Amino acid sequence: MALAFRLASVLPERDSTGLTLVPRRVRRLPLPVAMVAVVVVCMFTVVSLTTHMAGQQLRIDRLNSDIIRARNNFDKLRAERARFQSPQYLTEKAKAMGMVPGTQTKMVEVPVDVAVLVASGVGKVDSDVADSKESPLDQFGRMKQSGGATP
Repeated sequence: MALAFRLASVLPERDSTGLTLVPRRVRRLPLPVAMVAVVVVCMFTVVSLTTHMAGQQLRIDRLNSDIIRARNNFDKLRAERARFQSPQYLTEKAKAMGMVPGTQTKMVEVPVDVAVLVASGVGKVDSDVADSKESPLDQFGRMKQSGGATP
C-alpha cells in the first residue's frame, strides 16, 4: 500500500481557483549538430553527382567508340565497293566468266511505238521524249562520229 505525503516545504500549495499556463518547452537543435547534418547532405549530393557524371562519361565513351567503329566499317565498305566497281576487277571477273571484249558496235534503232509502249508501262513520259523523234543513242552516235573515236 502506498501513502502520499505532502511536504509543504518542497511543494508549494496549489491555487484552487484555476489552472496555470506553463510555456511550451522549445527544443532546439544545437548548431554543431545542424552544421554536421548540412555537411553530410552536401557530401552525399557531391558523391551522387560525381557518380552520375562518371556513368554519363562512360556512356559517352561507348558512343564515341561505336561511332569510330562505324566510320571504320564505312570506310572499309567504301573501299570494297570501289574495288568491286574498278575496271580491272570487272575485266578480271568478265574474263573468268568467259567473256571477251567486243570488236564492233552495232546501233539498234528502237521504233517510236515500242519506246512509247515502254514509257507508258513505266508510267512516266517526259515531254522531251514524247516530242523528239531522235533517241539519245542517235545523239551519242553523232557525237562519236564528230569526235573521230570509235566506241
